[in-house]
Amino acid sequence: MKHSRTHLILLLMGGFSFAQQSQAPKLELKNQVFTVVKSQKDGQTVETLKASSGLQTPGQVGLLRLTLKNVSKEALKNIRPTQPLNSAQEYLAGSASSTRAVEFSFDGGKTYAPEPLFKNVSVQENGKTVLKKVQVKPSEYTDVRWTIPELQPGQTEVLDLRYTVR
Repeated sequence: MKHSRTHLILLLMGGFSFAQQSQAPKLELKNQVFTVVKSQKDGQTVETLKASSGLQTPGQVGLLRLTLKNVSKEALKNIRPTQPLNSAQEYLAGSASSTRAVEFSFDGGKTYAPEPLFKNVSVQENGKTVLKKVQVKPSEYTDVRWTIPELQPGQTEVLDLRYTVR
């Protein structure tokens, strides 16, 4: 009988960045990691979020939450927060907040596009090397980027995405 051993791994969030330049702080930022815990209550499956210390086990579902608040006295436009995924995090398809435009990258943040993503791969067909367009799996995503067209003074935006621990 094969015994499996659960390994604890440290999930480093890798930070997030913005495509907006500013002289003075205009955004208050908060980055949180949660473990998604499922339980049964009255015959229903209930999900709760448990603040994570960063230690999670393979197979667990986690949630990354970015909270942005406009602390300036003016509307901020075209805010583009990005969240890199580290090698221990496998993005769960369709789980990024969808109230805003969401784009994904599979090349470390060099290029972004909405789902589904495609890439060209070289394959051998009838003795010739040809390029084929193939769909990128969500497990290959390296970064997530949202576009917030405008954030009014005092307004808060919460952006979530889920991942499975590898």
